[in-house]
Amino acid sequence: GEDGVFKLSDILNPKADISSIYSYKYDLWICTLGSGVYCYSKNVTKQFTDKEHGLIEMWIKSVTVDAKGHPWFSSAVGFCKYDSNRFLNFKNKQGLEYPNINTTYIDREGSLWLASEGSGVFRFCCEGVVTYSTSDGLTTNFVMSVSKDDEGSIWLGTYGGGIAFQKKDTFLTLEIPDGISQNYVYSSLYE
Repeated sequence: GEDGVFKLSDILNPKADISSIYSYKYDLWICTLGSGVYCYSKNVTKQFTDKEHGLIEMWIKSVTVDAKGHPWFSSAVGFCKYDSNRFLNFKNKQGLEYPNINTTYIDREGSLWLASEGSGVFRFCCEGVVTYSTSDGLTTNFVMSVSKDDEGSIWLGTYGGGIAFQKKDTFLTLEIPDGISQNYVYSSLYE
């Protein structure tokens, strides 16, 4: 509207089941469970689908945008990147050992962190994929969120395992009764 406020139902299907929203410069990326991805930019809405545009699938869990403005999306079958022209999909065929990705996060160095539902967290960067799981100190391999603090430590929200944070090459955990109210952490943000 004129005051800069609008309803999401005005720019996309009102029945869309929204899973994630990310704002980057003039673009608003909206992920849905079943309706693909929408991009609202300069008062124009564009919907991206699997069949028409090559989106990895129609059920998209989350989105984050890298320093070049390219969005990265997570799904139950892998993750993908949109490079302004096409989707680059990463699934089992591309070497992703466990494809069920809950969320994506890009740190200050440009590494893509992938929180999985059952195999811990993956760090995807120029030198390849690094995996962190229960063998590295996580109490569970069900990772729901990723964020990074000013000192460069990664913080993970887990499903049932509290909050894990990176200390050198291992992860330590905050659980009940360490000051958190429950061990199910779906979202995290460091400011």
